[in-house]
Amino acid sequence: VPLNKKNSAKQQRCVAYIKQNKIDDAYEDAQELLESYQNSGLYAIVGYAMILKNKPKDEILKFCREAYEYNKDNRDVADNYAHALILSGEYEKAIEILDKVIERYRFFPEVRFHKALCLKALGKNEEAKNELELLEECDFENLTSITDEEIDELQKGLENA
Repeated sequence: VPLNKKNSAKQQRCVAYIKQNKIDDAYEDAQELLESYQNSGLYAIVGYAMILKNKPKDEILKFCREAYEYNKDNRDVADNYAHALILSGEYEKAIEILDKVIERYRFFPEVRFHKALCLKALGKNEEAKNELELLEECDFENLTSITDEEIDELQKGLENA
């Protein structure tokens, strides 16, 4: 089996691990693979796993910035970087990144949700509510990192604001 196919298969296994909530396995395998085989998908998996594992904020931000520099046009890489900026309290910069993703991927739920979080944090509650309304038009078919509970919690927080 050619090396590229093996690497691709391992990368797909990492995605399967995330879907199965085997975050440690996904993170370890993707990290190991990233040492010899770089691509945007792997950067996205590692960044997402770091966020799920609650790695230190500065570590997440450093890695996700590096991934964004590798490929700022990849929606998952860009969303991870924005998420890392949110964790670091850099809401305005996160919105800049998210807006660039929205230009190309209007119906990507994560960017709408993360933008709503930023807007709420900045006290722009009406704009945040608008983002959540747009979230209803998004495609939740693929591996989505946000849950209905998170959306409900944000909506309630905005209603009580």
